[in-house]
Amino acid sequence: MVVQSVRTRRVTLFSSSFEPLRKGYQVNTFTDRQKDFLRAAIEIVSKEGFSRLTIRNVAAAVGVTEPAVYRHFPNKLALLTAMLDDLQSSILPHFRRLRESSDNPMESFTDFIHGLFEEFKLRPAYAPFIFSEEIFHNEPQLRGKLQQVLSGNIAVLTDSFESLQHDKNCRTDIEAQQMALVTLASIRLAMSRWHISDGRIRLKDLTEQLIVSLGTLFELKTDEKSSP
Repeated sequence: MVVQSVRTRRVTLFSSSFEPLRKGYQVNTFTDRQKDFLRAAIEIVSKEGFSRLTIRNVAAAVGVTEPAVYRHFPNKLALLTAMLDDLQSSILPHFRRLRESSDNPMESFTDFIHGLFEEFKLRPAYAPFIFSEEIFHNEPQLRGKLQQVLSGNIAVLTDSFESLQHDKNCRTDIEAQQMALVTLASIRLAMSRWHISDGRIRLKDLTEQLIVSLGTLFELKTDEKSSP
């Protein structure tokens, strides 16, 4: 009954955001030139701060004129929106695979966390961008885009935990939505610690600690055969 009530609440809260993901949510794809501009923008935000992100500085970093950037991105907001899309396109497959996994729950969750952290390791400049309060405070229109991305990811995680609860593969006394929120909040904290440590804290260590802690907290089963 607990799982059923949680499922009803989750559908009410996230149905509009979750449905596109269920049907195969598509994020924008980018040309090679657009990717050059995105990489430059991410590096500027990471190393110099949001205030230094301008079309002029992006053009200078790539070695082109400002009109060359404007042909692809009409303004800074369009560039920031594209940066969110680029990040989402890299992490969304990991959320989908977790939702679709039906084997060993702990192993699937471990692969999910490892996959997400590997994406951030490959794109280290994304950590300060996605977790920067300054960016979304200064660009109100971008907050709506971020809310859409977060709501979709929360919905997929919630659905995954509901399925585990239904099959008695994790604890059922915590709402699936809360488990999803705890997971994302823990990922954010770990990524922030890694970024501000300047390499003093190993991402691998944070990953393993997070997996063990959340796996224990959620009482994830290590073998699907152990389910009654």
